[in-house]
Parts: sequence; structure tokens; C-alpha cells
Amino acid sequence: MPMPKGIGAEDYSARLEPYQRPHLEALRDLSRRAAPHAREVLKWNQPTYVLDDNTTLWML
Repeated sequence: MPMPKGIGAEDYSARLEPYQRPHLEALRDLSRRAAPHAREVLKWNQPTYVLDDNTTLWML
């Protein structure tokens, strides 16, 4: 599903179908535990975890 430009990761999650959200939330929880220092942003319409210098760690 294409997302409008400028939305945040929380908005991304809210726009998903109900059956998709639990899977994304599980991955977000794992990501936060693996890299609590990373920021969650959207890149290419995908939740992405980046360092302060915008180095991409991974995308969901």
C-alpha cells in the first residue's frame, strides 16, 4: 500500500490492515530491543531503523 510522503512510523502502522499490525508490532518490538539507540523513520515507505548519522541499520 503506497503511503503519503511525510508520514511517521506510527502513522504507517495505523494505516495497515488489522491483520498486518500484530506482525509489524512484533518486529518493531524486536527492533527496539536490538537497537534501543536507533531512531525509527520511514524510508521508501518502509519503517527503517537508523543511527544518528542516518546510517540505515535495517528496514522492515
